[in-house]
Amino acid sequence: MAELARLHQARTALAMTEVDLLRTRQLRDASVTTLQSVRDEIAGVLHAMPLALPGEMPLPQLEAWVMRRLRALEVRASVLTAERDRDGTSYPDRALTGGPGASWGLFRLEESRMPSDPYLG
Repeated sequence: MAELARLHQARTALAMTEVDLLRTRQLRDASVTTLQSVRDEIAGVLHAMPLALPGEMPLPQLEAWVMRRLRALEVRASVLTAERDRDGTSYPDRALTGGPGASWGLFRLEESRMPSDPYLG
């Protein structure tokens, strides 16, 4: 009788382990699918960027590029804010009318680009 009880326990444990294994495999497959989806999205974004970025750019290199790009955009925003405060007009208004400082912001934006960065153009 004791052997029969142990056999029953072993079968129950095996069945539970098989259920756990099945669930683990399902979670792994879902994770693999999600990871591939993220990789595809990153590749799509890299290919859609107006700059000539390589599609297989390593993540650390992309992160560095994004940080440089954010700094350039912050400089641009501060320059445009300074111009707006100085002239009392917004950049699009000056660009369309050729008003004071119309090209100064673009010049400052070009100066803010890092010359060693081949991906900023």
